[in-house]
Amino acid sequence: MPKKAAKRVTKKANRTPEKPPAEQPTMRSAPFRVVHFEINTDKPERAIEFYKSVFEWTLNKWEGPMEYWTVMTGDQTLPGIDGGLQRRMAPNVGIVNIIEVPDIDATIAKIKRQGGTILGEKLTVPGVGYVIYFYDTEGNLSGLIQNFPPNQSDA
Repeated sequence: MPKKAAKRVTKKANRTPEKPPAEQPTMRSAPFRVVHFEINTDKPERAIEFYKSVFEWTLNKWEGPMEYWTVMTGDQTLPGIDGGLQRRMAPNVGIVNIIEVPDIDATIAKIKRQGGTILGEKLTVPGVGYVIYFYDTEGNLSGLIQNFPPNQSDA
């Protein structure tokens, strides 16, 4: 998941004042907010054309370790979230919301205690943070992200 796509976009006036680098938090948004979405598709080229034509979104190939396109949904100075587009992860998977968390391991434990199902292992996305996917108790697929601190690019 690209770093730029994982940020929550807010109006400049609503931003908190910058803290000195040593005090900056890891979180890029309020804890447990949906900060990113992923569109899963069997035919990326067709889906890219659809979202460009219908919504005038900008989609760009990401130069990371997986086949992925960043999705910019509009004016970056206005509230809203951006996302990504990727090949379908599993049958019947459509749009997946990604939730930013301050401690991914603690959140994984909470999901398990509450009856959710963790899919696979926690992934390290270079330059971004940790990512994992889960099913809630109703069978809905979502993801978690714990971003690296601003001065850290890898674990």
